[in-house]
Amino acid sequence: MMKALLKKDWLVSKSLLKSYVMVIVLYGLIAYFNDNVFLFTGFSMMIPVMMVINSTAYDERAHTVRWMIASGISRKHLALSKYLFALMLILCTTLLNFYVIGIVEELMIAVLASLLFGLIGMTYVS
Repeated sequence: MMKALLKKDWLVSKSLLKSYVMVIVLYGLIAYFNDNVFLFTGFSMMIPVMMVINSTAYDERAHTVRWMIASGISRKHLALSKYLFALMLILCTTLLNFYVIGIVEELMIAVLASLLFGLIGMTYVS
């Protein structure tokens, strides 16, 4: 059941993934030319937060929460799936930031910044 909820969230967010990737590339280029890796890492950690918020807004707009509750899925599982979805996205983005920062060689400060932004994003979503 949890796997299906996560798959639903991914399919909802997948439609906007192209625009997110274009924005990440744009900010990556801006950060590269300004020699400021923190611009990229800071903004890239906002993408998972925006994906979870868009997924939640889509669920609300399409009334899928009512349908899922009526079909026997508990609110606890719905909330847990959103948290797991956010956690998976933040971990993937943090790995991307590790790769980018490894190239620039400012690992420790940028890793802490990305984890801090990820934790702030997680608290904002909750």
